[in-house]
Amino acid sequence: MEGTVTEHHATTYGGHIINIRDMDNNNISEAIVFVEETTTVEYGDIIQATGKVQRYNDEWEVVVNQARFVEILQKWENITFPIWQLAENPDKYIGINVNITGLVDRDYDSYFYLVDSNEEHTIIIYYDSSKFQNFSQGDNVFVRGQFVYDEDTLRFVININQQDHVISVLDKG
Repeated sequence: MEGTVTEHHATTYGGHIINIRDMDNNNISEAIVFVEETTTVEYGDIIQATGKVQRYNDEWEVVVNQARFVEILQKWENITFPIWQLAENPDKYIGINVNITGLVDRDYDSYFYLVDSNEEHTIIIYYDSSKFQNFSQGDNVFVRGQFVYDEDTLRFVININQQDHVISVLDKG
């Protein structure tokens, strides 16, 4: 089974539960992978899991008895997406870590609008202003964060809320 990690957590027994999503020919399939050992996967990693398929609590899952049978095919921080790709395929990326670049269009206290170079697609970036103050309107920036649906604004946004999430200035505007 191969797919993008959309969720993962350690169990109380030392195992790891990983949800993955695969999009093949615009068909989205999801699977649960139970690893009997701890793994180093992260949201957005593309992995391949080899194990036994079984039914657990009325759901199918892949049971992997050793972490070495969970191969990380590509780390999420090595994949950069154009904003238009997120806009056209939001279901494929929801809940995972993504990397994008763009221009800071409008900047507010805890969020800003990021626009692509053609000024055709825009996404809101939510961040902690006490941690990120090195950019301003017009700057070309690299953003690493989690792509989510914000039910309050009814929009897809990127949250900068984990230790490995960043906002880096590529070029000053």
